[in-house]
Amino acid sequence: GLSEKSIISLYEEKSGKVWIGTDGGGINLYDPSTDKFTHFPSTYGDKVISIAEISESELMVSLYTKGIFLFNKKTQQYRPFTIIDKETNYKECFYGHLPLANQVADNKIYIISRNAYAYNTHNHTFSKMQTDRHYDFSNNALCLSYSNDKFSLLKYAHQAFWVDQQNDSIRLLFELEKNETITSMSYDNNHIIWTGTDKGLGFFDLKSRKYHRIRTKLFNSISFLIADGKGRLWICAQNQLYSYIIKENRFTIWNSSDGFPSNEILFAYQKQSNKNHIYLGGSEGLVKINTNIPDTDTQMPEIYLSDILLNGSPCLKNIKENTIKVPWNYNSLSLHLRIKNRDIFQKYLLQYIIESRSKQLIETYDPTLNLSSLSAGNYTIWVSCNTKNGNHTPPQKLINIIVTPPWYKTNWFIGIAAILFIIATAGIGYIYYQRKEQHMKGNMNHFLQAILNDILKNKEEKIPIDENIPTTASSSNMPIKETNEKSKETEQTQRKNSKEDEEFIARLNMLINENMAGEELSIKFLTDKMAMSRASLYNKVKLLTGLGVNDYINKLRIEKSVYLLTNTNMNINEISYEVGFSYPRYFSTSFKQIKGMTPTRFKEENKRNECQ
Repeated sequence: GLSEKSIISLYEEKSGKVWIGTDGGGINLYDPSTDKFTHFPSTYGDKVISIAEISESELMVSLYTKGIFLFNKKTQQYRPFTIIDKETNYKECFYGHLPLANQVADNKIYIISRNAYAYNTHNHTFSKMQTDRHYDFSNNALCLSYSNDKFSLLKYAHQAFWVDQQNDSIRLLFELEKNETITSMSYDNNHIIWTGTDKGLGFFDLKSRKYHRIRTKLFNSISFLIADGKGRLWICAQNQLYSYIIKENRFTIWNSSDGFPSNEILFAYQKQSNKNHIYLGGSEGLVKINTNIPDTDTQMPEIYLSDILLNGSPCLKNIKENTIKVPWNYNSLSLHLRIKNRDIFQKYLLQYIIESRSKQLIETYDPTLNLSSLSAGNYTIWVSCNTKNGNHTPPQKLINIIVTPPWYKTNWFIGIAAILFIIATAGIGYIYYQRKEQHMKGNMNHFLQAILNDILKNKEEKIPIDENIPTTASSSNMPIKETNEKSKETEQTQRKNSKEDEEFIARLNMLINENMAGEELSIKFLTDKMAMSRASLYNKVKLLTGLGVNDYINKLRIEKSVYLLTNTNMNINEISYEVGFSYPRYFSTSFKQIKGMTPTRFKEENKRNECQ
């Protein structure tokens, strides 16, 4: 029912009606009593980035690149609004800043742009908000995140600020690491400020003045969160909706079967007036949450092995007694799972346990487990998954895998080699013993002959010595035959010739360029089309380009955007979507990282060069 499904601002009246600012569709009004939307055609085409109520008949709205206006609810027309004076208004609205007007009290609106102002709606006066020290808010990232009757919370990059409602003064509350960005904050009325960042979930304890993190593998980046005042925290992350039961430290997942299809919730400040409902605005429309909704019933899903691919070929039939044998020199091995459950929309976080001499834990949403680098040995694969209420199913044995060793490492070969070694050692020992014994006999003959000579000399009798008596003991050298058996097996891998590399890159480039604007382009898409494992694709691309797969895709996207910037009249947003970026801001950041300047500046400089 919306004039434009992408919502970027919200304001809920005390009556329960919700004013909605869309991304290009102007202003909409949602009436919960009739469950209907009202469009205001006079506003169509406007990007309404903030909404506040200045009186019963008028709204204060901020329009993208146009400034702040007052919207009459009855006439449905705008009239200009000036921040202090014309000069100040121009600086605050058109010096590269986007002014945001947000309601914090019945008679007070915070206007945050280049500077921050408190506007009294009763006497129509402005007061500049003061800070406890100098802060650099030059990049227009300061915005209001939460407000109640006593205080407000502002966020700026990795910093959180406290605003006292009595004097509207701003002071630093806490800050995180500089590489972490705060995306949303909310207060649960229990001295805890909940914080969502691009690194996950955490909270700041106002009593201990310490920041704590909540560890979970369900998500790693939060776009919006809000506390409902009833012990639950509602979290939007990676197009999914979760609720966090604070006392139980437990997450619940909500999906299409509960009324929440995949939707990227965009941050939009809102001051709650109804504790029974929460409204969220996203790229796919409006979400209305009943905060009294109970936890869903949990059904244990059934996990089973649907297929197993060895070197790309199905081999499920080769499994005997839940065991499969794999040669040591295999290239790829992947296990494909199926999860049977009544809720077909449930997204599962799987825990794989690879058990051998040690245990390895892998957590992923991917129902395919790739095992491309197992050494010779026995492995047992276990699997479990999360349920809707945040718990995990008991681990179940999926399959036993025996990776057979090369022939020179097999038990029979090692046994034969050991027997031959024992025989060779015994033979060498025997020969050595025989030689030593003959040497000892020779020495004894010399000793006896010496005694006999002494006796004959003392008696001065010449007694001929029997020629049969040996005077020396000669030892013959017996030839020793030593057998050394060595077995080596070497495996050499050679790079394909340049022609094959060129064909590989050409095919990869064609797949990326033809599917760049679609949603299906991913590493999995490429591995399926190229008939390669994830590891093989990564290694091949890394070898030929020096880049990872995602970085290489990003590079091709930027190169295509360069062509579109210089050869077409498409605007930045159109080019962003054309080359596969969902968000123009992320496109600009990626373009600047590779080309050293923003797309806008690149386009301007190319136009300037053409004119010259």
